[in-house]
Amino acid sequence: MNIKESLKKLSFLGDYSSLAVPIILAAVAGLLFIPTILMQSKLKAEIEDESIRGNGKKVESFLMQKSLSARQCKREEEFQDAFAQDAERIELLAKQSSQREILRYKLFPAPPNEVSQYIYRDLGNKFRSGIEAMISGLNGRDCPTQVELNKHLKKPTISTPFGFAVSKSSEKLGETEEIIVDALCRDIAQSISVYVNPSDISGYDFWKEYDYPGRKNAIEDCWYWQLGYWIIEDAVSTVKKLNSNSRSVFTSPVKRITSISFATDEDNRPTIPRMQSKSSGRRPSYVVSLTEGLALPLTGRKCDGDIDVVHFKIVVLLNARAVPDFSRELCSVKEHKFKGFSEDEEERTFQHNQITILKSSYVAISPDDEEHKLYRYGEDPVVKLELICEYIFNKKGYEAVKPEPVKQMLSELIPDTTAGSGA
Repeated sequence: MNIKESLKKLSFLGDYSSLAVPIILAAVAGLLFIPTILMQSKLKAEIEDESIRGNGKKVESFLMQKSLSARQCKREEEFQDAFAQDAERIELLAKQSSQREILRYKLFPAPPNEVSQYIYRDLGNKFRSGIEAMISGLNGRDCPTQVELNKHLKKPTISTPFGFAVSKSSEKLGETEEIIVDALCRDIAQSISVYVNPSDISGYDFWKEYDYPGRKNAIEDCWYWQLGYWIIEDAVSTVKKLNSNSRSVFTSPVKRITSISFATDEDNRPTIPRMQSKSSGRRPSYVVSLTEGLALPLTGRKCDGDIDVVHFKIVVLLNARAVPDFSRELCSVKEHKFKGFSEDEEERTFQHNQITILKSSYVAISPDDEEHKLYRYGEDPVVKLELICEYIFNKKGYEAVKPEPVKQMLSELIPDTTAGSGA
């Protein structure tokens, strides 16, 4: 009511005073509409400038760069080529890892029918001389023999039918004799880098007086001990690497090689009957199931279409602080020479890395124990380390020289194997 009364006072409107309210409202709306249009125009301009012209051009430029840059295409092509080459290189390295020097060439996969039995014994002789060369390269030997002790003690010795030299006197050593023995033992420890007896390395005594068991078994013996020799080489090279800066047992990380074998213990070796000839003893064998190796493999590896697996055991006495270094070096990359399986190719240097530790244990030893009485290890804390390991052979690498009886055996034990095919 107040608004109407106020409007009546606007006498200048005369009879059109009833139109005053709509006119005022229209005027107010017009005043509000003009800024709105201006703001919309400004906002539109900003969106077009920033979003469409700015970011849009950036995206367009990026897409054009990706689609048109020859350099980017070249880089992508090079990356894909490198990726393919890496896969091929890995496959080649795996193959080369099992292409190794053979102890006796022209023996595998089988010698001529008219060949002499000597060819098998010759491999055995080379096996033994190879072990002796490895020990020499380690600057190693065993503790003093009874002959050496008797010589220093000026006691007579006699030889038994078994070839042992013993003292005629079994009386306990006196104080002076103990001093003499200790001096001899320390002199030996000072002059060598590691204690090792070749008879503690499997295969050395096996080939000492080899009894020819017939062609088929002889070929198998030679093949399995050839595998063993490659494995022993890697185990010995591990000791050599760790002791490379030492010329004395006292300062050597590895004090003694107790054994390198293919058995969990020397009296009870788990094995597959068909893989073991009567005369073969504790030779290496293929692991064709997860329950027939020296340890349950957490890797889940056994002989199949691509790889062959062999288990072995190594026992060493070493400085307690060297345990991690020894394990790491044992599983590291190593080099080997190869000049073809017929020894008629140019010599090349290949690499291999085939060892995985499956089980390990160590215990501190007491130098005063009877078994260590002729050994001197120095002041280092010494532990006995036992490792059970798996060794992997790539089938494509050495299938060409694998004996046919071995291929046949594997094809029977592993129905889906490809062992019967050529390399």
